[in-house]
Amino acid sequence: MEALARRSIRDLADDIKTLKLSPVAVLETVADRIERLNSKINCYITFDREYALRQARDAEAEISSGQYKGPLHGIPIAVKDLFDTKDLKTTYGSSIFKNHIPTRDATSVKRLRSSGAVIVGKLNLHELAFGSTNENKYYGPCRNPWDLERIAGGSSGGPAAAVAASLCYGSLGTDSGGSVRVPAALCGCVGLKPTYGRVSRHGALPLSYSLDHVGPMARTVEDVAILLESISGFDPNDPTSSKLPVPNFASNLSTDLAGMKIGILEEFSNPRLDLLDDEVFDAFEDAVSLLEGLGASVEKVRADWIKRARVPNLVIIHVESQSLWEKLKPKANKLGYDVRLMFEFGELLRGTDYLHSQQIRTVITQRMRKLFETYDALLNPTTPTPAPKIGEKTVAIRGKKEISTQEVVSRFTALYDLTGLPALSVPCGFTKAGLPIGLQIGGKAFDESTILKVGHAYEQKTDWHNRVPPV
Repeated sequence: MEALARRSIRDLADDIKTLKLSPVAVLETVADRIERLNSKINCYITFDREYALRQARDAEAEISSGQYKGPLHGIPIAVKDLFDTKDLKTTYGSSIFKNHIPTRDATSVKRLRSSGAVIVGKLNLHELAFGSTNENKYYGPCRNPWDLERIAGGSSGGPAAAVAASLCYGSLGTDSGGSVRVPAALCGCVGLKPTYGRVSRHGALPLSYSLDHVGPMARTVEDVAILLESISGFDPNDPTSSKLPVPNFASNLSTDLAGMKIGILEEFSNPRLDLLDDEVFDAFEDAVSLLEGLGASVEKVRADWIKRARVPNLVIIHVESQSLWEKLKPKANKLGYDVRLMFEFGELLRGTDYLHSQQIRTVITQRMRKLFETYDALLNPTTPTPAPKIGEKTVAIRGKKEISTQEVVSRFTALYDLTGLPALSVPCGFTKAGLPIGLQIGGKAFDESTILKVGHAYEQKTDWHNRVPPV
């Protein structure tokens, strides 16, 4: 059963298509694991075995009658509890919505269902997706499967932990400052934030209208590519969604990087220029060397302005979150203290703060696009440290300055939310204590295929994605 739970979506799909494997049997395996392990990890807020079983039986009947829909058909997938799911409780990670049952699916969930995926349940998150540790006041913290005393990262900690612990084969999260890539890095799985507009946000509770992204997580890059293709495309319910054609992302993967030019963001990867954990740095350097060995041309890039991305990203989130805060304010006493504080901080910001942040955003976006005229992809560690401990408010890096945990985990990721450019996190090593380390690969607008190709090529030459957490 352990071996079945650890198989990839692509690997499972071949056997499910021919009914060598029953979708019901696959679901039962995952369900047994959830019932056995979720009390330790706390990654599921809602799991309804019968609800999932009905879908698995339907999938099996469809495949038996020759109506196979593709590689997600009959595959157990779970989604962050920020996405509306018809007839299945959706709490947004808050006690305010503890009894909320939507009458419709979010667009991305609807598209997963159309691809034949079995929606297993709803995953833990930082309340209302407003935080980066997934320490949830009401539902409890989501724990990292590699060390239960450490955070899974946020806000999409539940999706990353569930994938890492084999409690689903893939998941959906949201990302406004790093909330897909940070948990993926800290939990040792693959996470992608697509280009702004690639995936509809309709039906996912909005936090920041101009920064929110929907992205997939899985154990392999190919599985992420399969999920991305399923959920991408124009949606008339989301005016920010793009009408550009959706590539067959999985078919574009290869291990040949010859002719590809990759830049190393020095400001985010050099311990002499920024605080960076020694083991993270060593793992990153090894990853760069491996990519060079695969034929890529790699060179260092100095761009000190990328450090300016995090502050305007935060300002924009706080100001745009006021739209949600207006609706929740009468029930503010039910919110976690940290989340309420974030909303209240947004009230103190001025229109000029927002304007200046948008001006900086424009400049940084233009400069990033200029960089991508030279480079096919840009690299840096996903986070400067491995997962901090639950309840740890600050982190000391290399024994030096104590830095806020919230700041540490999202320091290298906000750049890609601010600019709307795609970024992928793949596992690139482990610390001596057995904690995962992530490699971030950034790319051009609507060029997810290239960063998936880089990530896949790296993954095929390493075994980090095959390692199993002790839980």
